[in-house]
Amino acid sequence: ITAINHSLLPGNTSLLNLGSALNKWRRGYFSDSVIAGSVMAGSASVPTGVTATGSIYGVQGVSTNNGYGVSGTSSYLGVYGNGASFGVYGITGSGTGVYGEGYYGLRGVSTNGYGLWASSANSAGVYSTGFYGLYGSGSSYGTYSSGATYGVYGSSSGGEGVHGNSTNKQGGWFQSQNSQGL
Repeated sequence: ITAINHSLLPGNTSLLNLGSALNKWRRGYFSDSVIAGSVMAGSASVPTGVTATGSIYGVQGVSTNNGYGVSGTSSYLGVYGNGASFGVYGITGSGTGVYGEGYYGLRGVSTNGYGLWASSANSAGVYSTGFYGLYGSGSSYGTYSSGATYGVYGSSSGGEGVHGNSTNKQGGWFQSQNSQGL
């Protein structure tokens, strides 16, 4: 083992590689940030491409060009979240807090809180499309929503816009302070 006690600097920016497609480093250990223009991680031989841990956010994604902060694609789950308070949490000032499409556009499950929670100041907290646009299951609320115009808005071309089912209470419960609950 050879210790290097000074910074390694390339002679030219964006010209040299560290390792190659054939000659890869096994592991890298860093005590602080890794700053890169782009990061590609994982392979078919490892179960998790990226694992992240942080005191506030495990993964934080930011897009400055009208893109996605965090995007995931998979044949099963695009983005999966599991947390004591929120599995996936989305909030925005001007767009959609959480967006999903697929068989389950969005699916949230919780044993002690919200299956799915999202907030937006002037658009959709949750927007999803699919066989089930939105599916939620939780001990308190499967899906909870609140809005200035609509708490829940559902639209369907061939079924119910909003469907509720319960084994021991109301499948759907609607209340309004100043208009019709349903």
